[in-house]
Amino acid sequence: MGRWGRNPSPAEQLEAAQKQLSGAKQHQKDLSELRGMPGYKEALKSSADNINRAQKAVKAAEKAVKNER
Repeated sequence: MGRWGRNPSPAEQLEAAQKQLSGAKQHQKDLSELRGMPGYKEALKSSADNINRAQKAVKAAEKAVKNER
């Protein structure tokens, strides 16, 4: 995180958003091992919300990259 003081380029934003989406999907896979535990449904909903947020960030970043060209 040594990029203080400057805005990331749209390509950097896209890369970060894709990593975030990948991590959110992996987290949801990991949650499946906890099926049946107390709080599982709430955690799964939160995970789904995170995936949706990450997908929107990827789409926005893709659009920014496209507009930059």
